Amino acid sequence: MMRYLYLMLGICAVAGPSVGEDFIEINARLDAVSLKPTDNIPSIPEFPVQVDYFYQSHAKRDPFQAYYEVIKPEDMPVRQKAIPPDLLREKEPLELIDFPRFKLVGSLTNSGQSWALVSHTSGVVSKVAVGGRIGKNFGKVVKVSAKELVIKEKVSDGPGLWVSQYRSISAEEAK
Repeated sequence: MMRYLYLMLGICAVAGPSVGEDFIEINARLDAVSLKPTDNIPSIPEFPVQVDYFYQSHAKRDPFQAYYEVIKPEDMPVRQKAIPPDLLREKEPLELIDFPRFKLVGSLTNSGQSWALVSHTSGVVSKVAVGGRIGKNFGKVVKVSAKELVIKEKVSDGPGLWVSQYRSISAEEAK
């Protein structure tokens, strides 16, 4: 134990004067730096004055009211019951796109066969004939004309219940 004490005292005796010399050198450097003239630091720039924004909600909907109107069951239109769709059938490419994204851009007729030309948001134009599949709700084309494309969709109306509804795309909507 005494050996360790003598060892520690010996180390302190040897290292002690060198530590003091380091502080003297550091203090001398700090004094030299503090005597140098200082550079002017630019002041904080002036920012432009922000114009106040006045929010007017008189033409907008009230965010605290329901976005949609609740329809009572007795006021709902009677829809035609449908045969359930084949859920295992492989979908066609146009069945992977949601119905509101389609626009009717034209139609073709050849030898009594009519096709509607529809485009979607990606800009691709596809042709679809009567009996063709379109839209995510198991839509089937039932009528093609120069001004309108009529689709019969099958929509779930509860667990295991399906109803048919008709939707159309008009050429006027595409303008």
